[in-house]
Formats: sequence, C-alpha cells, structure tokens
Amino acid sequence: MEHVVKICLAPEIRSALIKYMAKHDLDKQYAILHLLTKALFTEQLISREVYEVYSYRYSRKLVQDQHIEQIMTKEQREYTQILEKKMRQFSLVLEQWDIHGSEWRKKWLAEAEKWKDEVPNAKLILALGEKI
Repeated sequence: MEHVVKICLAPEIRSALIKYMAKHDLDKQYAILHLLTKALFTEQLISREVYEVYSYRYSRKLVQDQHIEQIMTKEQREYTQILEKKMRQFSLVLEQWDIHGSEWRKKWLAEAEKWKDEVPNAKLILALGEKI
C-alpha cells in the first residue's frame, strides 16, 4: 500500500508525541495525521480548505462527550468521578515526566498498570516507561 508509511521516532519526538496525544485526547494515528496536516498547511503545501477539512477530521477526541449524562447509579457516578480524577492525575504525570527521577516514575508506572484498561492516559505513561 503506497499510502501507508512506517516511521521510527527519536525518543524525544516520541515523548513529545505522547504528550500531544494526552493533551488533545487523540490516538497515535490521529495525532500524527493532525500534526502532519498542520505542518503541510504551515509550509503552504495544502490550501486552507484542505487544512480545515483534515484538521477537523484528525482532531476528534478518542471519547466523544455526547450522551454521557444518562441515568447512572450512585456507584456509576462515583466510579466516573474516580476515572476523571485519574485522567487528570495521569495528565499531570505526563507533563512532569521529564523532570522527575526513576523512583517517582516507577511509582506512576505501577499506578498506570492498574488503570491501563480504564484510563487512556495510563497507557501513554506505560508507553513512556518502555524507554527507561
């Protein structure tokens, strides 16, 4: 397939991409395509119309915030609040990853392992941990 490109990222670029994914709540493919679209427009290689179409397409979040407020039990609401808190915590961890030492990172890697199936940012932390 001619339209598929595999790339090898330097650790610094991979780390920055993971932070971008967390910041914009995008999966890896959309984050890369969104950044590529921005770069092509900045370099004036695509028109504003093309940029707007694809920028909108690739900036959609992983989880749409529509129809979330359905009838929920008290336990479901509490669990949702815990997930939101973990998402915020893991976002902060991603922002601070490069300034803390290995013990701090190990603590958060263990926490991310517990939440990897429920919180998308936990997977991003685990991905950062693969390079240490």
